[in-house]
Parts: sequence; structure tokens; C-alpha cells
Amino acid sequence: MEFPMPFIERMLSEVSDLEGLRAKLSRHREDRDWTAIRDTLVTITSLYPEQATTGEWIDLAAIENRLSGWQQALSILRSGLFRHPQDPELLATMAEQQLRLKDYSGAEQSFTEALRAASDPTLEARAQQGLGRIAAIAGDLDGALSRLETAQTLWPGSGLIQVDLARVHGDLGDFDAALQHLARARELGFPVDDSLEARLLRRSKSEGANK
Repeated sequence: MEFPMPFIERMLSEVSDLEGLRAKLSRHREDRDWTAIRDTLVTITSLYPEQATTGEWIDLAAIENRLSGWQQALSILRSGLFRHPQDPELLATMAEQQLRLKDYSGAEQSFTEALRAASDPTLEARAQQGLGRIAAIAGDLDGALSRLETAQTLWPGSGLIQVDLARVHGDLGDFDAALQHLARARELGFPVDDSLEARLLRRSKSEGANK
């Protein structure tokens, strides 16, 4: 990732040390000044790539995801991984980005590496969830269900995992279980898509009438 020298020189003229840049970043976060946050993160990762934390690389990727698109965000995550190889959070975040871009093979490899490197239950859950989604896309619904149930055990507070479980149970024809997972997602405060619930209810009634 390259940025024009005038931009870097301007930022250098304002604050040149990493500690000072992070102090500025903290103030910008308090002000919720997203443009200034992005500019400061760009400067930190450009001038101090070895010292930039995994969180700084991930935050920059998240902002670029909104401003410039998924490919630019993926490029930033790759740069972060070059400096922090086998970091499980970077790997999981990159895998999620690859999944959005429908790079299923790359996502599966990254999720698998994240799972191998993870020691935090939440990161393990993210990796298992991602592998479950890939299994569902490939048509392996039983494998997807197994992965997602493991993810749920590791991270019971994730509403998104509950929604993924609802989708897979629906595809398996177990609509009662699917609707229970959607209800659980709502209890956790996750915004459930009403159209998904309506679709599950229609399929449940249709299959019930055909029995």
C-alpha cells in the first residue's frame, strides 16, 4: 500500500514519533473523526509498519472497507500479516474478507490457520463459524452444522452465529430449531432480518401441509 509523499511529509511535519501519533489517534477516536483516524492510521502503518499493532492494521482495514472497498481492505490485512505472521486475529479478519469476496479456497485456508493459531475462544469461534459457512456454501450441511454448533459453544453470546445456525437448520428442514435460533439471536440483541424469519415460517407451513 503506497501513499503520496506530500501526504506523509505533511503528517511527519505535524507529529513524527509513534507515541505522539498514537496520542493523536486516541483524541481522534474520542472525537469520532473518521477521516483523521484513517489518516493517522495510514501514517502509523506507513512510517512504523513493524511497530504497528494488529489492532491498528485491522482498524485501518475496517475504515478502508467502508471508504475504498473490500479489495483495498484485504491488501491492508495482507500487509499486517506480513509484519505479524500467523496472528490469529489478522488471519480470521482476512478470512472473513476473503469470504466476502467469494474466495472460498483462500478463506478456508486462512480460517484453518487462524483456528490453529488461536488461543482465545472468541477467535476460535470466528474460525469455526467461517469454516461452517464455507461448508454450507459447498452443500455440506451436516459439516456446517457441526462447525456452527462448536462455534456456539465457544461464543454463546454471538447473535450472528445463531442466525447462521438458523439458516442451516432451515436448509436441513428443521424449522422449529431454525426459529428457536432466530429467537435466541433477538434475545442477544442481534438485528434479525424479518424476511428470513418470514421465509422460514412459509417453508415450515408449506412442508407441514404436504405431510
